Amino acid sequence: MSNFHVQALLTEYRRAVAACSDMVRDWPLDKMNRSLPASPRATCMVILKEAIKTSYGNIAWIQKSAALPRMSPPEALAGLGEAGVPVVNSLLRLMGPFAAETLRNLTDDQLSYRPVREYTLEQMLENTIVHMWLTVGRLEKIHTYHASQPKEAE
Repeated sequence: MSNFHVQALLTEYRRAVAACSDMVRDWPLDKMNRSLPASPRATCMVILKEAIKTSYGNIAWIQKSAALPRMSPPEALAGLGEAGVPVVNSLLRLMGPFAAETLRNLTDDQLSYRPVREYTLEQMLENTIVHMWLTVGRLEKIHTYHASQPKEAE
């Protein structure tokens, strides 16, 4: 069975994850704790942790819905709430390979399978990709805002 479309979607997913990971790879903690004035609790770190949790959760949902062999996410995911920058960066780097390995037996024919009324497997994978690109956009917006602010006198 073909999995051309699955591979195309996974390639785009890996691109989105890599863009996010590359952006924040060397950010120090103070930069990860930045936010926009309108939403001070939505720091870069909070946004990243939400994206990581959602991404792994969506891939697991697809895995379960398609009855694919069980792949466990990295153990560090369990401690995501308290995780610091190195763990977050590590989990980001592992997201692409985890998705590729987890979904390697998913076929194009299965993409249209609708286990619940709301989503097909394809729609869930597309949703996961879009969520990562939205995360990149949110982080860029925060970074651009802070880069445009006058530097404080030392």
